[in-house]
Amino acid sequence: MLLKKPDAKCSFTLQINVTMKQTILSNWNFVRWVRLVMGIAIVAQSVAVKDFAFSVIGMALAGMAVFNIGCCGTGNCYTPVNRNAELAKEIIYEEVVNDK
Repeated sequence: MLLKKPDAKCSFTLQINVTMKQTILSNWNFVRWVRLVMGIAIVAQSVAVKDFAFSVIGMALAGMAVFNIGCCGTGNCYTPVNRNAELAKEIIYEEVVNDK
């Protein structure tokens, strides 16, 4: 029996599944836990009072925690720090005195 080499689509799907699993299961910090608990609490409260508009907000908040995304999406707000020695030269200040 010959094994077929996986096509590009199959390996891409496998890569997405592995990456998503790593995103969901790793890098949990305090803020991420708080977002998850708040999202679940909002969903539970909205179901209890039958206000399903808030359940969408709670699901969004919980989803942001589970998938580790925030206001900046997937890190698109990152700006690289330019550590150029030429730009980091010493600044000379001059004292201004008022002779009144």
